[in-house]
Amino acid sequence: MKKSNLIILIVSTTLILGLLGTLLWFQCFNPYRGLPEHIDYSLSYQTLLSTEEALDDFDFAFDMVKSRHPIWLEKNAKAKELKQSFIALYKEKREALSQKEEISVSELYQELSELYAILGDGHTSISYNTREELYIDDLSYTNLFGTPVSINGTDVNELYELYLTRISYEVESPIKNEFLSAEIYKQSVLELLGFDTSNGITFAYNTKIGIEEKNHKFVQETKVVNPPASFLKNILRSHGYTEAEIEEKFPQQLTDYINKLNGKTGGNPNNFVWYEIIYDYKAAILYLSQCIYDDYYKAILKSFFADVKAENIQNIAVDLRGNGGGNSYVANEFIKHLDVDSYNSWDTDIRFGPILKSYRNNTCKNDKYPTNYSGNVYVLTNTKTYSAAMDFAMLIKDNNLGKVIGEPSSNKPSSYGDILINNVPNSKLGITVSYKKWYRIDKTKNDELIQPDIPCDSSNAASNFLMKAQMDGLTDGSLFQETLHLTTLLTREQALEDFDFALKSLKDKHPVWLENTEKGKNLKQDFIDLHEAKRKNLSEKDNVSVLELYIQLSELYAILEDGHTRVSSNNINLRAIDDFYHFIAYGTPTAINGIDINELYQLFLKRNSYEVESIMKNMFFSKSLCSEVVLAFVDIDTSKEVVFTYKTKNGLKDVSHQIVSLDDFVEPSEDDIKLFLENEGFSETEIENKLNQIFQKEAQKDDLEIFGDNPDLCWYKIDTKNNVGIFTYNQCINDDFFQKTLKDFFADVISENITNIAVDLRENTGGDGDVVVEFIKYLNIESYDKVSEEHRKGGTLQYISGKNQKNISNGTNYSGNVYVLTSPTTYSAAMIFSQVIQDNNIGKIIGEASSNKPNCYTGVSSDQFPNSKIKLSISTQIHHRIDQSKGDSLVEPDFPCESSQVINVLYDIIQNN
Repeated sequence: MKKSNLIILIVSTTLILGLLGTLLWFQCFNPYRGLPEHIDYSLSYQTLLSTEEALDDFDFAFDMVKSRHPIWLEKNAKAKELKQSFIALYKEKREALSQKEEISVSELYQELSELYAILGDGHTSISYNTREELYIDDLSYTNLFGTPVSINGTDVNELYELYLTRISYEVESPIKNEFLSAEIYKQSVLELLGFDTSNGITFAYNTKIGIEEKNHKFVQETKVVNPPASFLKNILRSHGYTEAEIEEKFPQQLTDYINKLNGKTGGNPNNFVWYEIIYDYKAAILYLSQCIYDDYYKAILKSFFADVKAENIQNIAVDLRGNGGGNSYVANEFIKHLDVDSYNSWDTDIRFGPILKSYRNNTCKNDKYPTNYSGNVYVLTNTKTYSAAMDFAMLIKDNNLGKVIGEPSSNKPSSYGDILINNVPNSKLGITVSYKKWYRIDKTKNDELIQPDIPCDSSNAASNFLMKAQMDGLTDGSLFQETLHLTTLLTREQALEDFDFALKSLKDKHPVWLENTEKGKNLKQDFIDLHEAKRKNLSEKDNVSVLELYIQLSELYAILEDGHTRVSSNNINLRAIDDFYHFIAYGTPTAINGIDINELYQLFLKRNSYEVESIMKNMFFSKSLCSEVVLAFVDIDTSKEVVFTYKTKNGLKDVSHQIVSLDDFVEPSEDDIKLFLENEGFSETEIENKLNQIFQKEAQKDDLEIFGDNPDLCWYKIDTKNNVGIFTYNQCINDDFFQKTLKDFFADVISENITNIAVDLRENTGGDGDVVVEFIKYLNIESYDKVSEEHRKGGTLQYISGKNQKNISNGTNYSGNVYVLTSPTTYSAAMIFSQVIQDNNIGKIIGEASSNKPNCYTGVSSDQFPNSKIKLSISTQIHHRIDQSKGDSLVEPDFPCESSQVINVLYDIIQNN
């Protein structure tokens, strides 16, 4: 054969093989083979199909699963069982259809939906393709009386059970709420449930005067009647509701107010992606309602991280609540802005015609942008976080790139996905079929949902993130620079800049600046006047020490009588007196450097922000008095020896102390203290009592088992003998550990048939005010009142009523006696806890009055003065007591006693009941 002929043969053969390969790919292996470019609208619901047309559609839907879905080629037992069930149901329904002369599109829609639903794949489903979804014409009764009790005479709970058989889903938990709150008002869903909607529909509502029916027609969403509050109030009046009951349904917060944070926004809030930089919390939130991967998303993301970097933000969150998915590359693009070299992706099975190809151990090299953000990352989720949005949360969580806040995802990471879209040929009903199988990155959690690291009601996810960001700012020194040493001298200009920052912060953040009450106006004017006077004095000095500025700022803020608005030192290297032996043995000294202790205390009061003196007294006459900052705060020179005068067993005694770093300080052991007390002449009985007091042995009962592995936060004990469970809560942090311990506590309470519980909030100085909401979920209570609040949002105050909050029960429904144990240091969120319990008559308080007033400023925002680096905590909210009949009083105990005696009093009360 000639060489030229051989070349022609090779080229021809190659071309033929390539053409055959291409044809084979498009005809047999391409997942998208044969799919239409455009999806048609479905025929009207009541259109009748012939038997042949209906069977043709039914066979087409079956073949789409058989020829495209991974389940058909999977070898595992679960997949084989599902496939067999699918085939069996197909044969059964096909036989039933073949017996009919004609079938409506609506009936075929129901039959096909039941067939696809058996696969348990939320991405493989039947839909009614309409130009525009129609809804019932009037939502007035729904807004007023809630979910209808029946539709066309059928109980709504029966309809829900039917609905579950006709929809494709993986996790039921989010479905019922969605069904009752949104789905039943859609024409397509009502047709799916078997109703003929061509002549409208009748909903029955449970009203105060009994069951009332209302007929509805179907209209476009824009034409649905959603009347104003005044119209709805008239309906309620006509149904016998009192004005008080009406006001409960229409609280003051239903206004045209637009929620605006003190910060800046990027992007359009009406679009699928935008963000907020929130200055008060040094935090940022990226809102992503759909996973759309396009140039607009990439541009907003780039702007987001540029602002985060410019504002030195160390806590960011991606809000995926309600995000139903889309393109998973949105997560990969986000990670490009993180300081991450590589990360793991999920394993995948992809169906290519008759072949199921597996891809395993996928590691992605991160093509990082110059942003390289390395702060904290959070993802906010709820039960509507689905598909690609769920994948986003999984990438962050399973690669340990951040934490998830909110509720579990609505589908499992190990699931089918990536849909092929088609129409059945005659009725034009829509079909989506998965052609991929995904596997969770963290294989140890293969069959689990994306569980949040910080579980909470999804409506509180953003506020919990902001609280977490705020706590990071309060506790992590890396987010705040260390305060300059107290002896450091500032120039006049630096001192005045810091002092003016104090006034600016009040103007920008504190509610008092916007209050219209007489008290609020007076406080604001007093602050302005004192600021002007102190500024004048500072302006006459060439240099001002950090200590002097600290004192002047403290006296300035103290005038507000707001315990949450204060200045403090952010010193990493804390210092205090060199030993505590005499302080432990004899308590507070009678004098320091010859100055009477009560005189020093009065100076301490003048320079501190507080609402109730009891907490200040407790603070001053405690070990905090031994710290360098407090001593300097009351004009004690700490640059040399400090002399404490103690009243001992042998009269007054002067003890000289050096100021040392706490890093060099050795905490005395029990044996050390015992030896010291012996040398001081204490008797054996006195020593035993003193040691018991110091090490709090009386708080532990040897015959009780203590549960919970973090006694620094919370723990509990069950005393079956005395029929009581005591839950001790040292700090109001609504995290997963608290929620787990609380859940275990109530489980043990119920299993042991305990009918008395107590929450010990002594020494609890606050944190998250919603911990009481979590607690009440375990009680047999339908609704209760929370604290009403006014939030400072930029230049406005937003009122949020706490009235008539629905209790989201978790099924425990404890109905026994509830007690709250308090002390003078039960503060802020802990005070709110006791207030909610007392003012709602849920339980009784034992102990001492709260250390701040229920009517108070709160909601702390943290900042730092520009030059001295003194820390500033400033209130951004006003709280109003639930029971306003109690005026401006404290939360007073129902059973007053010294806080050290509350356990004994608790047991007495239980025994006498």
